[in-house]
Amino acid sequence: MMEFKTTNNLNVTEYQTVNALISKCQKVDQLFDMPYLANTFNFYPAMPAFILAYEATTLVGFVSIYAATDFDANLMVYVDPMYRRQGIATKLLQQAKQICQTYEYVEIVIQTEAQQLAKLPTLVTKFKVAHDPTLAEALMQWHAPMLVHPKEPAIKEVPLTVRLVTLADVKPLAKIHAQGFDDDVHEVTRDLTATFTNDNLQVYVFELNKQVVGSVTIEVATAATGYLFGYVIKKSQQGKGYGQQALAQVLALIAAQGVKTLSLAVDKNNLRAQYIYQKHGFVMQTTLEYLVGVL
Repeated sequence: MMEFKTTNNLNVTEYQTVNALISKCQKVDQLFDMPYLANTFNFYPAMPAFILAYEATTLVGFVSIYAATDFDANLMVYVDPMYRRQGIATKLLQQAKQICQTYEYVEIVIQTEAQQLAKLPTLVTKFKVAHDPTLAEALMQWHAPMLVHPKEPAIKEVPLTVRLVTLADVKPLAKIHAQGFDDDVHEVTRDLTATFTNDNLQVYVFELNKQVVGSVTIEVATAATGYLFGYVIKKSQQGKGYGQQALAQVLALIAAQGVKTLSLAVDKNNLRAQYIYQKHGFVMQTTLEYLVGVL
């Protein structure tokens, strides 16, 4: 008999079995992206962020619920290839919807990838959602070079330095992020503060003449893999090459830790950002597509 478990925090065993299931699905479905397996940034910390489906003691299905706002929730669904066509995905989504409705969410956004959507066009009708191509993102990946030699800043008389975040940085960074991403400063402050509770998150601060001018966050998912997000430079310092200097330094620091690959998602139409990432070794993997459903 199928049993379901909901939780807002995966224990060590669950984390390992979930990763194994995701890896199996990725190989069969030729997928690349990984869900965020923590609830650090969820708007409601007590809200269940994961649903696990078991057949006896075997994990056969999984849903992650990433809900950084109080409006919509991003879902990623996985079902063991050996247990498909048994309605497991539908049951998992039903439970996810119930959780989101309990917390008064307005809509869900199911994340998939272009190649999966092409193979399974019936996902839209099956899950009663609508494909929104305006939300599409390019998924890119970086591989650490064999030998890493940190580069000196290009502008030596005005050096830009990179260091790990401190609590004193939260206030200035919140303003920069809020302006850069058009977010609420209070929500950004909450998210930045939350990073101190997760050992897998490394926030790197960019300083110019001892003034904070930007940052980027790296989630070190495993000893060798990570995810880059929240990369921002203060608007008044954009277009001067500081962002690229900072990115080069961060990549060198990450590679020195033994991280072999980094992934990131960027707006599909933001060609300028994609070009910058490509200059630093990122290559295109796939396109992330989003299916939107109203609750």
